[in-house]
Amino acid sequence: MLTQGHTLTTGDFIATLAFEGTVHYLDLTVGLPSAPDPDPASLALVRRTLDGLLGTVLPGDWDDLTYALKGTGRVPVSESDRASIGALADRLPLIG
Repeated sequence: MLTQGHTLTTGDFIATLAFEGTVHYLDLTVGLPSAPDPDPASLALVRRTLDGLLGTVLPGDWDDLTYALKGTGRVPVSESDRASIGALADRLPLIG
C-alpha cells in the first residue's frame, strides 16, 4: 500500500489504523471520566509507536494510557512529569 509517498506492509498499515483509531477514541473520551479505557493491546501499540517516534523507551513510570494521552498532546505534560522524564519532555507531544 502506498500512502503519503511511503510504501507500507499490510501489517504496518493495519497497525497505523489501530494507532489512529485508539488516539481518536481518546479524543472522544478524554473529557468523559466514566468512558472505558481503550483495549490494553491498543494502548501497548500506541506506546511502541510513540517510543519509535521518540527514538528511545520513555523513562519513568507512566502507564500506557498516560503515555498515550501525554505523548499525543491530549493531556499536558506537567512540571512533575518534566522532572521525571527530563529533556525528553521538550519533545512531547510526538504527534498532534
